Parts: sequence; C-alpha cells; structure tokens
Amino acid sequence: MLRGIAALFFGGILASCALSHTVELGLDGSAEDGEPPECPSCEPDGEIPDCSLCDPSCVVPGTSVLAFDVTGLRIPQLAEVAGFDLDEHHTTSRDDPVGCGWTDEDGGIDNAFEPLTRVYAAVTGGFDLNQILSRALDDGHIDLRVELRDYDGPSDELVVVTVRSGGEPVEGVEWLCTSADEQGRVLVRFPQLTLAAPEAHVDADGHVTPLRVPIDDVVLAIDVPEASPPKAVLGGAVRWTAESIFQSDFVALVIAAYDPDAVPERVVEFIDPARDLGPRGDCHSLSLGMTLALTSAESAD
Repeated sequence: MLRGIAALFFGGILASCALSHTVELGLDGSAEDGEPPECPSCEPDGEIPDCSLCDPSCVVPGTSVLAFDVTGLRIPQLAEVAGFDLDEHHTTSRDDPVGCGWTDEDGGIDNAFEPLTRVYAAVTGGFDLNQILSRALDDGHIDLRVELRDYDGPSDELVVVTVRSGGEPVEGVEWLCTSADEQGRVLVRFPQLTLAAPEAHVDADGHVTPLRVPIDDVVLAIDVPEASPPKAVLGGAVRWTAESIFQSDFVALVIAAYDPDAVPERVVEFIDPARDLGPRGDCHSLSLGMTLALTSAESAD
C-alpha cells in the first residue's frame, strides 16, 4: 500500500554535502553574486583556514556577546522555501545523477524533508514532524543557543560564533571564527547536530518511542536585523540507510504511533526515493532545511 502511494505522490516531485565558502548564501538558500568576505585572520601572523576554530584569546575580554535561544523551529511547507543549495547543483531532472533525480526547490535549494513530511502526514493521517520537534523544543529536550561575539553588524570581518546544545558547546562550533556579509548575515558550518525528541510517542501503556534526527554537514545562517526579530535557517544532510539512527527511529515511530500493521521494509521503500545527497547516483541522505525563531537571552559568559 505504502509503495503504491509513494509512487503516486512522489512521481510528480522526483526529478557528503560540499558547501563552498566561495558561494555566498542568502537566508532563502539562493546563491548571490560575488564572494563573501575572506575568512578573518585570528592571530596577527596567521590565518584561520576555512573559517575554522580560533583561540579564545583572539577576542578581547569584555567583548559584547549577542546570545539567542532557539524558541521555534519549522520545516517549511508547500510554497514556503528554506534551506541551502547543499550540493551546489540545481537538480531539475529525474535523470540527473546529482541529487539522484529528486528535483530541487527554486535556486537549487535542497530540502527533501519539505514534501516528505507533508506527504507522509497525508498518508498516515497524523504524522507531523514539525509538531514532534516543536513539542520536544517546548519540553526542553531540544535546547539550542547561538552566541555571536564581537558582532558589529554588516560586513564585520571578525565574528566568533558558539552554538550550544543543552548548555554545552557543539563540537566544531565551540569558538568559530567567521565574518558577516553585507546584509549582516553570519554563516557557519560544523560537522553535526542532533535534534532529539525522546518522547515522540507515548502509548496508553506508557511505552515510549523516541525520534532522533542527526544532521550532518550542518549549515547555519544567522540574521540579526535591526528592525525585526532575529532569525536563522538551519540545513544539512540526514542519513537514510539501514544503519542510520533516523531510519530506525522513524520506522519504529510510524509503526508505534500511526500504523501497527505497517511492514518496515515498505516504510523504508516509501522514503527511499527522497534521498538526494551523497555520491552521484548513489544518494544516502535526505536534505533538510528549516527555519529557526530566535529570542534574545543572557550569554553563558
């Protein structure tokens, strides 16, 4: 049944992420003309290659810190667009090996989760990934904070970014040197971030089914406009293989919460066509793009 529905819904949709610092990305994920500012030098006689981690001594003690808690997150639906061109290629055809035939959004934006979550909600009559993750955020299971040190606005040549999860710095973005573009956006990349909903479903007997979403090759764009609330866009790759945490959790959740008669192999086959990131013609991950609502907070310093 799921296999047939997958063909029906995805038929019209189908057609190691390497995001380069030579491509400037807007909050809608589209590439803009020109190159972003060069990665700043953190030490007087040295460079910080690829906007990598820098030494805390690079920032003068007492430097201002803008801290923001993530108070909302959402995978876009229908006409909304959020994410990044993660594979630096606009897939427009089912025959295109880049993206494995899964057509991109306008501007080459990769976000397989958008139609995936919408279609699966329709098929199951209730599976809502946005609701699951938002509830985990409200319950404190997802606890994210973004800190910008020495941020002076547009075209700032040195901004130090820290992302915290559960109060602890996330590996790869403990102290990340980067810069702001002409619009004041700050763009960073780091290896992984996991969004976890440990109580995605609790049945009548108290049995709990979790959902973990490990995101690889994370891209985060932070926008701090002067006259409106701060916001951010998060993107990356979610692995979908037999060995992946997300596939295991997703299948278990579908069976536990929405369709106890579902065959695991059929659930997997339903999602497989949406894989759009990985080696050409052999994609192993689902692209994800989501918007984040930010609220000013006290920094950890």
